[in-house]
This record gives sequence, structure tokens and C-alpha cells, in this order.
Amino acid sequence: MHTDRSSRLHDLFTDSRVLVCASMLMAVLVVGSHTAQRSQVVYISEEGGSRAVLSSQQPGAYHQNKQLLERQGITLREKDNLQVTRKSGCAQLLIQRAIQIPITCDGSQLTATLEAGTTARQALAACGITLGGQDMLSLPLDTVLHQGDSLQLRRVEERQQVETTVLPAPVQNVYTSVLPQGQVLVRQYGSDGAQQTVTDIRYVDGQETQRTTGTPQLLYQPTPQIQLVGQPGAAVSELDFDDLQLDENGVPRNYSRVQRGAKTTGYSVRPGQGTASGRAPVPGIVAVDPRKIPYGTRMYIRSADGQFVYGCAIAGETGTAMTEGWVDLDLLYGSYQESCYHGVRAVDIYFLD
Repeated sequence: MHTDRSSRLHDLFTDSRVLVCASMLMAVLVVGSHTAQRSQVVYISEEGGSRAVLSSQQPGAYHQNKQLLERQGITLREKDNLQVTRKSGCAQLLIQRAIQIPITCDGSQLTATLEAGTTARQALAACGITLGGQDMLSLPLDTVLHQGDSLQLRRVEERQQVETTVLPAPVQNVYTSVLPQGQVLVRQYGSDGAQQTVTDIRYVDGQETQRTTGTPQLLYQPTPQIQLVGQPGAAVSELDFDDLQLDENGVPRNYSRVQRGAKTTGYSVRPGQGTASGRAPVPGIVAVDPRKIPYGTRMYIRSADGQFVYGCAIAGETGTAMTEGWVDLDLLYGSYQESCYHGVRAVDIYFLD
């Protein structure tokens, strides 16, 4: 370190100055008392070595010291540091030479001339180089630089790449025999969802060195599209009876009676609407004349040829059309469009209780 070199030079001077001063003073006495009165010993030290000279000029101002050194063939260059000390009757001029430090930064290299003892932090500041928070320097900032050292500054930049991905709305097909085969009717339109993925990218001197992709984060959930697909024999009802068994023709094996050719219509309900029996209005709840078919009666409903199947049904609602005898049953559907497709149909009603 700079202080170590100064200390070495200073110790060297201290150890030998008595002998040197004594020798030089003896030389002065031999020359003559008049010369002795005007001359003194000056000890000159620098990294390459040291010497003692006899000078009639007292070390003082910088220009005087510079002239004294030049008479000894020693030139002070830019950034050289000169220290003057006095002790034991001798003057000492300690020269600390400037250092040349190559600095590589932003794709170019420069050589900085710096005073001895300069730190890496001071070297960057002297060259007008700003250090970013993530930048990497080849030496710690507080390192005292020496001749032969070099500094390499690598610019570090961290960026984020945000990618939004569309999550397509899933399609749920619900098969129903109220529609002609293959016909599609959308019961609920879907909407796409989205998720976001953040990738952290690290660049060193403009080159990507690291990429870290985080876990995708859901922005909003896709809403499924529910569509009805016509399929002969597919049940409309959402109800199911555990004790119901059908034969190979799709007819209940056990029932109390059957009403063939019953006249039916279809209906739907508004959101939040209830039923006369208090049951939840879902496909499978049918409107009846409760005087003829009590609420809670279980039925299985299908066309005679089995192409249309309403399926498991429970009496749970009523209406004028039933009580006045216009139709036998009004079958509940999940949407108004489905109920319109039902129209007026003749079905067989199998009473299961």
C-alpha cells in the first residue's frame, strides 16, 4: 500500500541519515568554513532508491524543491507527490511517483494517471465514471491502487420481461335429445382467461447471462362455454334415481302405471325464481295438476320411440295449463331456447311410486 512504501522509504532514511549527515558534514568542513555556512545535506528518496546531496539551497517552496531536484537530474511529472521533512539536521525530499492504471469500461480502455495512494473509488471518480448499483468492479472500491494494477468495470443491468398468455375458454358439451341430432345451441357463452409470467433477465456488458422465469400468475379465470348438442336418447333431466333400472329398450323395469301419449310443453324460470313445492327449479322438476299428481311424485318420461328422453322427473310445480286441463305436464328446461325447442310433444309417463 501507499503508506507501506512511504514507511519503507522513511525507515531507510532514518536508519542511515546519521551516518550520511556526518559524512557530508565532514566533507563540508574539509571544503571550508565559508562553504559550510551556506550548504546543507539533503536526502532524496524515491521508489527506485535514495541519495544524499550537498545543496546550498534550502528546501522550501515547491518550485525551489523542483529546481533542486532538476539540478540532480530528477524531473517531477504530473501527479507526482513530493514531501519535505526535517530531522536531525538533515532535510529529506520524499518523491512518490504517479501511477498509470488501465481502466476498461463500456467497451473501451483508458489509462489514468493518478497520485500514489489513490483508491479504486477515487480513480473512477477522477475519470468521470459512474458506478451503477449492480455493476461489478474487478477490485473492491476501497483498494489502494499500485503501479501494475488495472480496473475492469462490467455494467450489470436487470430487466423484467412480462408475458401475458390467453387461456381459451373451455367448451362443455351437454348432450340432449330435445335438439335434432348434431344441432348445437349455446346455453352459456364463455370468456377467455389470462395468466401472466414474469421473467427476470440479467445482462452483463449488454450480454444476457441469466434468465429466471417465475411461476405463472392467474389474472382471471376463463369462463366455460356450455353448449347443447343434439343426440337422440340423451336425457334432459339433471335428476337421477338410484333405484331406477332400465331395460334394453330404455324403459323402466319397475313402475306402478304408465300414461301413454301424454301432452307436454316446456318452460323455463328466471334466476331466483322458486317452485310451488319449495323444491329448487332444476331440469327434472315438472309442473302438474297436484290434484291428479301429488307433489313429490317420481316419474320417468320419454317418447314412445325413445328418440326423446326427458328422464327422471319429480312433480314440484303447477300452472293454469295443467289445472285447466290444456296439457298434462309442463317440463322444466335450463334455458328459454331449450323450452322453445320442446314445443308440444306427446310422451309416455312412467310413474315409479
